[in-house]
Amino acid sequence: MLPDSASHGLPPSRLAYPNRRRRRVLITTSATPPDHEHPQRQNVLSFQTRRYVPGEEELLRQLFYNTIRNVNRRDYTLEQVQTWAPDSIDPEQWNSRIKTMNPFVCVTDEQIVGYAALLESGYVDHFYVHHLWQSRGVGRELMHAILDEATNLDLNELTSDVSITARPFFERYGFQVVTPQQVVKDGVVFDNFKMHRLLSEE
Repeated sequence: MLPDSASHGLPPSRLAYPNRRRRRVLITTSATPPDHEHPQRQNVLSFQTRRYVPGEEELLRQLFYNTIRNVNRRDYTLEQVQTWAPDSIDPEQWNSRIKTMNPFVCVTDEQIVGYAALLESGYVDHFYVHHLWQSRGVGRELMHAILDEATNLDLNELTSDVSITARPFFERYGFQVVTPQQVVKDGVVFDNFKMHRLLSEE
């Protein structure tokens, strides 16, 4: 996604959570992504999407940081990703932001591997997938949760400010570019895209 200040923006309990979604997905990986010393093998993973639980804020901060520093670095400069995901942040401000967003988290094998939020306005905020779990179906699970929630909220449109990195993923789910834009965070300029998806005819 994109920098927080640019109007934007990735160990669970075993308790049962309301609105938790389960899907079984066949992928080529292991429960923890394999290192180079172990061959990949097919496993059926059970992803769960649920609301975040207070106390998981630091796990989400680490996921946010590592995803931007490792994945978004492909499309943004070192200065940009260091500004977007700085080494230190105000923990109270971060915790308050997460509490306000009340994001969905995607979990497998007791590990949070992605998170995303949908605001009541229809704005998709903070959509991040763990840097070691890219292209394994985590983003799909989170987008399904977002679309289900949009139906529950009777929304007609979804909007988001989407990074260069995330644009192809959002386009696969019917989002269209409204306009390219530049945003500024701490004096650093970022290119991204205002995108939307109409839901009223679906």
